[in-house]
Amino acid sequence: MSRHSDLWYEDGTLVLQANESMFKVHRSILTRHSEFFSDMLQIAQSAGDEGTDARPLVVPYVDGETMAELLHIIYGPAGSPITTDAFMLVDVLRAAHRLQFEAVLQIVARALETQTDVPPLRRLGLALTCTPLLDHWLESAFQDVVLDFTDISPTAAAAAANPAQPSAEDVLDDKTRFRILFAQMQVTKLRQDMVFRLRGDIMRTSNSTSSDCGGSLAPAERYAIVSKVIPCTARRRFYQKALEERTASSPYRTGMGRDMVDLGQQYLERWAPRQEYEMDFVSRIWREFQPVERQLDVGGA
Repeated sequence: MSRHSDLWYEDGTLVLQANESMFKVHRSILTRHSEFFSDMLQIAQSAGDEGTDARPLVVPYVDGETMAELLHIIYGPAGSPITTDAFMLVDVLRAAHRLQFEAVLQIVARALETQTDVPPLRRLGLALTCTPLLDHWLESAFQDVVLDFTDISPTAAAAAANPAQPSAEDVLDDKTRFRILFAQMQVTKLRQDMVFRLRGDIMRTSNSTSSDCGGSLAPAERYAIVSKVIPCTARRRFYQKALEERTASSPYRTGMGRDMVDLGQQYLERWAPRQEYEMDFVSRIWREFQPVERQLDVGGA
């Protein structure tokens, strides 16, 4: 256990513990800023020495670094700069919400507005948790999660390997996960229908046409790659996914580089709905979609 270097006030009236860090702060400041601490400290008064050096008041579910950043915001002058680290801001936002520091919530939410490093799944989870403060994040974060085809299965390998990308279980309820899966399936169907409808145009391209039209590949092979890549791949990964499919189908074929120049990003995007249309399509699902169980309840009534 260690005392925090600059958040240990000798005239402090309350000792807090967050993991292995200890803070000596002022009871009056915490109760003024936090309904959670206001209620908690009323209970703690009956416990005698709780909140002293000998028996610190334990702050639940908040680590020492996050608690220190939160306290710096409370004790700092109004308008003073705070951390620009996106993931620390996320942790502080969640802690401020849990501990009911409303002013800190407002400050950190404004700081997060300018951050581009927060993964869509995290933004969606935060918006759902910190409603109504972050309601304006909901629709755009949902769009990004759906159109990026984010893996929201509880055992997603990316979530386990990268703490910056949380698992869906950590941040989303069942209703939202169901809505995401439904939207991803609808986008997949929309794209599949378009690729099938344009199959003649995709296969009609020949070696004699311009390189932007996928001319070096045989028609059937070109259509096979397009029909695998477009339906359920994030738009930004079209070319990379096409390269993977091309390599998997003929790993030893010569002329691979020429083929993949032909199957460029611009060419692949021709066979997908316009991005603006897809975003509007997903937004309508967010606003209008009702889970099947609710529809059944209404029908049964």
